[in-house]
Amino acid sequence: MKKWLTIFIVSIVGIGILYIGFLFIFPPQSQERSRILGMDTKLEIPKDCKTIINITFSVKNSKTHKYLTYVNKKGELVTKEYRDWGFLEGQIRWVGFKESMIK
Repeated sequence: MKKWLTIFIVSIVGIGILYIGFLFIFPPQSQERSRILGMDTKLEIPKDCKTIINITFSVKNSKTHKYLTYVNKKGELVTKEYRDWGFLEGQIRWVGFKESMIK
């Protein structure tokens, strides 16, 4: 076998091992981890959640965003965003909402 082919194969195997190791250390909040490693994806419902209104999934630029809309214990309507890697997640508090609107 030629030397360049051996180096290429070793490089591909090394990159694959690093990728799987990266997923163990920094697991994404997506089904990619489930598919590759066979582990469940776990997203925590916020501790102040009283009633779940809606769960939505959207894909933007091949990245999945998950949105949880709920009523918190103060009676406010909140939408929380979950991203694949857990970075830069946002939250929206809806102004003018009254819990009695959904009953």
